[in-house]
Amino acid sequence: MTTAAGGLWDMCHRAGVITFVGAGGKTTAVRQVTEEIDRSGFSVIASTTTKVFPDCRFGLWRSGDVPPGSEAASPCFWYAEYIEDEGKWRGPSVQTLDRAVAAQRQAGVGKSCWVIEGDGARGKKLKLWRTDEPQIPRLTECAVLVFSSGLWGNLIRERDVHRAEIFPALTGSIWNAGVTWRYLRISPVFNSLYRDMAWVVFANGPVFPKAPGNGMSEGAVLSRLGDLSRTEPDWLRRVEGPRHLRLAMGDAKEGRALWYDLW
Repeated sequence: MTTAAGGLWDMCHRAGVITFVGAGGKTTAVRQVTEEIDRSGFSVIASTTTKVFPDCRFGLWRSGDVPPGSEAASPCFWYAEYIEDEGKWRGPSVQTLDRAVAAQRQAGVGKSCWVIEGDGARGKKLKLWRTDEPQIPRLTECAVLVFSSGLWGNLIRERDVHRAEIFPALTGSIWNAGVTWRYLRISPVFNSLYRDMAWVVFANGPVFPKAPGNGMSEGAVLSRLGDLSRTEPDWLRRVEGPRHLRLAMGDAKEGRALWYDLW
């Protein structure tokens, strides 16, 4: 197993269209990657295909169908409307985002990067999906499945999982490498709809501690990744998976991760 390390945009292959799904830190990861792209000198538009709480640290663009133009600030967050009774922004549809990305590519000028939150998990540590979820634009280049690294070695409780009823056998298990592979098998990572995307599986949580006991050490992160490498299931090489698969662990708040590539 050969590992690499870097920022979250590096973890995402420095792709131009990135969508985050899952639970346990998506919104933080979207914010971090958006800021990393901006610091690198590129124009960047953040958005969501679901609903998120308002975050006004970026410039704002409100429209249900018209994407941010050249006059919009960068970084910019594009949303469609404010839902007053929920206190959330609703984003444009998947189809609207795909049209915007396609139009920008066709124009070939003023190209922006896109960072999209394509899932909701109500603050839980783990996400399971209905048939209409997640909401990933088809022109996504890199999709990232996020879950909480704090699950590792602990009992999975129903309150930790959004839509736990979809796969009840998961509840009551101790989260380890084997359970991780069982979870990935039923996740969007191996859904044929998203086969043409590069996928990153990102276990997110406090790592690389600045003080003893305040998060998982780099050695512990490497040990977890090693566990995943050693327990690759037989089905992994038989199924038709995504075009690229990377397993990562890191801290979205710190903007740092370690990873290795399966293919």
